[in-house]
Amino acid sequence: MANLMTRGLFDDEGMLGEYQRESAKGLSAQGGMITVDGCDFPKKGNNSVGVSRQHSGRLGKVEKCQASVMVGHASQKGNGTFDYQLCMTKKWSEVGYLPLRERCKVPGNLEHQSKNEMLPAMLNKVHASKALDFKYVGVDSAFGSDTGFLGSMPEGVVYFANVRHDHLLFEGRPEIIDPGYKGRGRKRDPAPSFGPRNAGQIPMQHLPLLSHWHMLTHGLASSSGSDDGAKEFILSSSL
Repeated sequence: MANLMTRGLFDDEGMLGEYQRESAKGLSAQGGMITVDGCDFPKKGNNSVGVSRQHSGRLGKVEKCQASVMVGHASQKGNGTFDYQLCMTKKWSEVGYLPLRERCKVPGNLEHQSKNEMLPAMLNKVHASKALDFKYVGVDSAFGSDTGFLGSMPEGVVYFANVRHDHLLFEGRPEIIDPGYKGRGRKRDPAPSFGPRNAGQIPMQHLPLLSHWHMLTHGLASSSGSDDGAKEFILSSSL
């Protein structure tokens, strides 16, 4: 099997596309949910593509493994994996790894990207294809605490985003105050009327309030309906 997977000629993208079409027929339903997460495989050897000492979510520590990202789908009809990609570590992009890349037949255009860089393109591709009918997307704190990642998500769906306990959030919509400039000294930037708090410090009774706020870049929150095409995030805090 290893010899077949390494040296056999087959259309990997074509097979994945056919699998996705059949999966969509059986699983797609109104009100469905997309789930995204990393998936890591412990390895002992050195010749598996992308294998390196890196953090393994499965083991909860730094260990030799292959890392990947996966897009899943769940609905009232069932659930399953819909898309996946292998993560290449920076080490595999180094000149010293060229012989191993050639021996493993790694495509020349496959370079290092973090999971948070890979997943937005995968999600936007699924959303644009309209192959799946889904209303929700769920992400854990590794992605939910990355405002750049959240800002790159497609519009028109509701995001359940777990954030780390020390992630900064505004409990309401602050007023942005412009101190003006009097013509001397350093010009001060506009600032919110009150500061954010760590997610873990926000009382549980305030979480329903947060669920009606949109998470935007730069750590600010925008009230529902105030921005065209804004994304809605329902937030929860990890311990």
